Amino acid sequence: QGVLRCAMPPRTFGGSCSDGAVDDLFWQWAMREGIEALACAPSFFHEGWRGIAATADIAPGDVILRVPGSLLMSARSASTDRDLCAALETHGQRLTPTERLACHLLHEASKGSSGKWHAYITQLPRTYNLLCVWTEEEIQELQDEFAMDTATRCVTTMHASHANALPTLRVGLSLPKAYTTQKAWAWARSTV
Repeated sequence: QGVLRCAMPPRTFGGSCSDGAVDDLFWQWAMREGIEALACAPSFFHEGWRGIAATADIAPGDVILRVPGSLLMSARSASTDRDLCAALETHGQRLTPTERLACHLLHEASKGSSGKWHAYITQLPRTYNLLCVWTEEEIQELQDEFAMDTATRCVTTMHASHANALPTLRVGLSLPKAYTTQKAWAWARSTV
């Protein structure tokens, strides 16, 4: 572990703080799997969010992060999962590409530590503050009719999307209930 740490980008820099911005096990997994942070590092920012920050000046065209295609969760990676392909073929033909990717994410999340992307999935935010997950009370606080209508449409769209995906999640993939709830779906769709 000490040798691997020495090969990692600096953990603090430029006014932001990298301490704790990423789990060490995830960082080790990322490096082992071929991710190269060339001019960036995970960081917490003073504004209260987490991401990657430049560790050096970046010129147009510079590569700052390399991620092998095999690590990208995408339509391509979904097409290599036989169970997911079968579920989408039999129960998910009318799903949008975004909904298909959300099904892929929930399927992978349901695999726990045995899943290919477990280290990555554990780093994702657990919640989001997006209109599509607002409660009726939060929407009412907007007070403006246009804003409330917009927020309500976002929530309605999320619920309809969940209803469309349920056959794929419950029947096609037979996911545990925790991965088929409205809350789980909102998390996956928001992540995608």
